[in-house]
Amino acid sequence: MHQIVVKSGKTLLEKVPAPVVSDGTILVKVLYSCISQGTELAGIRSSGESATKKISK
Repeated sequence: MHQIVVKSGKTLLEKVPAPVVSDGTILVKVLYSCISQGTELAGIRSSGESATKKISK
């Protein structure tokens, strides 16, 4: 399975293990997402910042 991840301000496509459903849990298949492009870009831009820099904004 592949997943898009954000590391140090860059988006990467990484191979990750498929989720495992165990007792007491469920697996939800997401068909649509309504997160805005601005929200995504803000997360990518701030991913390379230190925690103290994020807090001081």
